[in-house]
Amino acid sequence: MRTRLLDWIGRSDAPNLYWSLTALPRPLIDLRKELEVEQRIIELQFPDLADLKRERSPPSGTRH
Repeated sequence: MRTRLLDWIGRSDAPNLYWSLTALPRPLIDLRKELEVEQRIIELQFPDLADLKRERSPPSGTRH
């Protein structure tokens, strides 16, 4: 692909893409939401893990 791109750019009738490329958003692909979900995937699959510090009563029928 790189070779074809360089060939295309080298043609005399190739358009100037400078302003088109500078207008692209930065970052081109924003992965923040996806990374946040990936960081929380265990909590999303097992919601009880998000609340481990909560005090719990022993299960009914259990002797201590």
